[in-house]
Amino acid sequence: MKIISAEERLKQQTGVKMAIFGSYGVGKTSLLKTLDEPTICLDFEAGLLAVKEWPGDSITVRTWEEARDIACLIGGANPALKASSAYSQETSN
Repeated sequence: MKIISAEERLKQQTGVKMAIFGSYGVGKTSLLKTLDEPTICLDFEAGLLAVKEWPGDSITVRTWEEARDIACLIGGANPALKASSAYSQETSN
């Protein structure tokens, strides 16, 4: 385990990773239109019609394996898991 100094940490470029949850029709997808920063939308339910003019990129996620791979891409694989486990380094490659 490496200790990261404050100076090193402050040099790193990071971005916000967030998920929006809510009931059907409350405007979760429409929030994309309010974002100024480069954003990628994870489309889990073929629901981007409301933002068809939105200029951002999206990833269509339709299977468990695709969702797992996205989770590993965002949060990193778990090196403590056996190779055959979901979220392991082996299954996220």
